[in-house]
Amino acid sequence: KEICETFIKMSMDYKGIKKAIIFSAVQLNENQISRVKNNLEKKMNKKIIIETKIDKSLIGGLYIEIDGLVIDGTVKQQINEIKTNLLNYQFV
Repeated sequence: KEICETFIKMSMDYKGIKKAIIFSAVQLNENQISRVKNNLEKKMNKKIIIETKIDKSLIGGLYIEIDGLVIDGTVKQQINEIKTNLLNYQFV
């Protein structure tokens, strides 16, 4: 199995194709997937294959993994940032 996965990745790299995994709290419709795919292809200058996964803990927004790059635009991440900022805030 590992040999097949390595071959597929090498083949995709050779063809200039990248795989993006998109995590969302709810199922994305085809239009939403297409918009994300088009934006990623423009930014990466590569053809993108999309895999979607549902993660209800994200609350909302998207978490995207592509070729070692992570784009975290989730509500969960925003809440964690607010929590961290509040905990680190120095009250006078």
